[in-house]
Amino acid sequence: MSRRSLTACALLLLVGCTYYNGMYNARRLASDATKADQKGRTFEANRLWGLAGIKAESVIVQHPKSKYVPEALAIRATSFERANDCAAAVPLAQHALTITNDAKVLDRASLALGRCYDKLGDQGAATAAFARLLTSTQATLRSEALYRHGRALRNDSRFDEAMVELSQSKDPRAMGERAAALLGVGRIDQGLVVVDSLLVRPDSQAPWSDILALYAGADPGGASALVSRLADDKRFPIDNRVHWLLEDGQRLAVYAPGQAQERFNQAIALGGTSAGARDARAASVRLQVAQVGTPADLPPVIDHLAELGEGATASPAIARILTAARLVVAVADSQSVARPQGDMRLFVGAEVARDSLQAISLAGWLLTDLVTKWPASPYAPKALISLAMLSPDSAEAYRGELENQYADSPYLAVMRGADPPAYQHLEDSLWVFARSMRLTAPRPRPGRPGARPTTRDPGDNDR
Repeated sequence: MSRRSLTACALLLLVGCTYYNGMYNARRLASDATKADQKGRTFEANRLWGLAGIKAESVIVQHPKSKYVPEALAIRATSFERANDCAAAVPLAQHALTITNDAKVLDRASLALGRCYDKLGDQGAATAAFARLLTSTQATLRSEALYRHGRALRNDSRFDEAMVELSQSKDPRAMGERAAALLGVGRIDQGLVVVDSLLVRPDSQAPWSDILALYAGADPGGASALVSRLADDKRFPIDNRVHWLLEDGQRLAVYAPGQAQERFNQAIALGGTSAGARDARAASVRLQVAQVGTPADLPPVIDHLAELGEGATASPAIARILTAARLVVAVADSQSVARPQGDMRLFVGAEVARDSLQAISLAGWLLTDLVTKWPASPYAPKALISLAMLSPDSAEAYRGELENQYADSPYLAVMRGADPPAYQHLEDSLWVFARSMRLTAPRPRPGRPGARPTTRDPGDNDR
């Protein structure tokens, strides 16, 4: 063989070795990363996946027609997924799925794809990806797929199906999901047994917010007692405990505002200057404001809001509530009501009270004041419609007054299916007036006299 031929062969051999070594190193690093994952060494696993991805990329770039490209794509996709770069991971994983029949490669690509769709909030696509892994011959992947697919079923309220899959999974995270599924299907005692097991470790990865919400659906008092146990357990991160207290307060606010306020206070005390504590402080203020019945009750609340609006405890939410509360006091002032367009002022104030302050009683007071002080106003019928929506128990009485006193109102005509031009003129005028008060919202559409609102949170320009 000539020297030239020997040189060519050597070059081919060198290229082949470089190519094989790249894939070999990518596989080795991926294997080491998987083992680190199984031992709970997440930081090390992420580092190894990053290195594996770099080696896999060299194979993809330098040898794009190689038979190893699908495997390299799957490894590279996994490395991106572990780095939370799903925009890069998804197309690589999808490409790998279309160019190979190798079961192990398909498994790895499906896992990366499912995890990414899960992170992106596309539960339908995530469920489909994990479904491919339910019969995988790789026990670890199969267990994770059973856990993730079972979780997706549980999130879709398919609790019975979820329990079947979650009970087969050896993934340690499956226990928390199984507790949620048991509570969701109404097997409370069995669910609480699993909850007690979760508290032994304790398991901070369990879906505690969902567990508590599902438990509260069957036994609000029992769920609140469980929140107390969790909040007192210092083994859980403070942010989690603050969050659970906040959520419990929000549930209690519906039927036990006093207990809800206590929960918010606990969250504030525990969280200090954290974001969770600021959210609890805003929720506490909203609860106080929601219980206001008349504009005369607002000034002390406004003073309290002004104090909270300063310093480290300040939050945009409290600032918005303060602005809305001040506006309601201003529009409800007797001199303001007596001015031209006083009826429109009262209606705008009522909508701010209802939607920005969530103060239903206060909104009802303002609407009633409009009907009483401005009975000839073209917006009095709209006020009666709103009152009927706010007070379902008195809806028939309000509708009777509407039909008896305002038979020619464009708002009543729209309720009956008509579309008079006068209706849109009134709505446009109200929208322009709200805009002049810097409470602009999208223009109301025809045919919706009880439409949600023509106003929005004052000063809330960041939504």
